[in-house]
Amino acid sequence: MNFQNYQTAANNGNARAQVDLALCYTQGLGTDQSLTDAIYWFTQSANQNNRDAQYNLSLCFEHGHGTEIDLNEATFWLIKAAINDHSDAQVHLATNYFTGHGVKQSNQLALYWFEKAAEQDNDVAQYNLGIFYENGIAVSQDLDQAIFWFKKAALQGNVLAQNNLGVLYSDNDNKLMSEAIKWFTIAAQRNNPFAQFNLATCYADGDGLEQNLEKAAYWYNEAAVNDNIYAQHKLALCYLNGIGVMIDLDKAAFWFTKAASAGLDQAQYYLGTCFESGSGVELNFDSANFWFAKAAKQGHIEAAFKLGAIINMDKIWTNPRRYIF
Repeated sequence: MNFQNYQTAANNGNARAQVDLALCYTQGLGTDQSLTDAIYWFTQSANQNNRDAQYNLSLCFEHGHGTEIDLNEATFWLIKAAINDHSDAQVHLATNYFTGHGVKQSNQLALYWFEKAAEQDNDVAQYNLGIFYENGIAVSQDLDQAIFWFKKAALQGNVLAQNNLGVLYSDNDNKLMSEAIKWFTIAAQRNNPFAQFNLATCYADGDGLEQNLEKAAYWYNEAAVNDNIYAQHKLALCYLNGIGVMIDLDKAAFWFTKAASAGLDQAQYYLGTCFESGSGVELNFDSANFWFAKAAKQGHIEAAFKLGAIINMDKIWTNPRRYIF
């Protein structure tokens, strides 16, 4: 159906056509973009109790699309859509109750709406229910229920649930490590940095599979590229010590810098040692002092000791200690 057909049907009171016409105005399909006209037609349809229109109208008021931001109006239409079993609206409303965005914070109401959406097989709701049961939020902690809901979401392709399912399986006294590895691998191959880090750690430790330091370094690299700061630190250690890769002090310093700049105290300490010894970077005591101070401020004991050595004795140790993991 084209724009003219939607317009004709909308003018005749067809609620579905009114939504489609509003979407045409939102995206500029078959007509000039006009968020004002979109709001008008979403409102016409929403007043006929169309849940898609109600949800879209709530988003317009929440984000100020075609209208002023009005969280009260956004919540009004969001609740309407949620009551009408719009699962994305239910997840959105649950999230708002959990964070207190536009409504009074309530874990119980967040749980209620996540449950409603999960019953409709909404994978995001199922994942969040897993989080609630894992951490005892508004319910008694129940890891079996957490696994149940994570698995529901994981089987629908929710990559966060796939990783979390792997984590819970790996915590089960190694009895279910094969299942943990399976889900870590699935999520890692779908570019989830947490799963990539967890899979790398399994390869590094030989946990649930044969130890393979080359594969560990590979997956640390994948996670590091995806901005996982712990993987960046681990990858830097690999390059520093030649674990699964050839020693490359320039790359070690590069990845220490990435993780240190993101605030990881261990990386800040090691970057300090790089500047202290000129490993992969130009020897620079001031920079070493800077990074040791950053790490020490976060409670890193060895960094505090190094900082004291620099300040009190003006002495720099030239050989950084090399830890494996």
